[in-house]
Amino acid sequence: MNSRIIILLSIIMCISAVNASTIVELTANCSSLTLGQAIEFHLEVNPEGQVGGTFSIQMEIEPNKFRLERTFLSYPSCPTCGGGHPLSGKITRDITFIPKYEGNYIAVANFGGVQKIVNFTVLPEVTITITTTTSTSSTSTSTSTSLTTSTTTTTETTSTIPERRGSNN
Repeated sequence: MNSRIIILLSIIMCISAVNASTIVELTANCSSLTLGQAIEFHLEVNPEGQVGGTFSIQMEIEPNKFRLERTFLSYPSCPTCGGGHPLSGKITRDITFIPKYEGNYIAVANFGGVQKIVNFTVLPEVTITITTTTSTSSTSTSTSTSLTTSTTTTTETTSTIPERRGSNN
């Protein structure tokens, strides 16, 4: 009987820890980037009381189906619900993420039942090679001598230009 009461009290504590007046702000420095570049997130959480929550990056593998890429922050909603301590004070964090794959991503901040999502797209690197060939030829003739001069110059330029698909805002 006592163990049931303890379990019931633990559940009530976890449920009461969720507070709808928590303020969550999440922004990013861009909505699209090229593979190998970093994206910077600014996260502010101002909880009312103790709250649980996470900040994570997920990659879209099918329409509306995502795979977790990385979890940056994780707080349990109560000490008995997952070990550790709930978030009880304001946090402000700047978080940098460098994607390993091209595609569509979401950054998800979910604290105290308040969720903010930022969409971003990672574009592939596109390498374009431009080759320019210049030929110059001149001929000079006299009665007994013939002179022919030929010059060939090849210039190769390689540039990386991000491919633009569409923008997720």
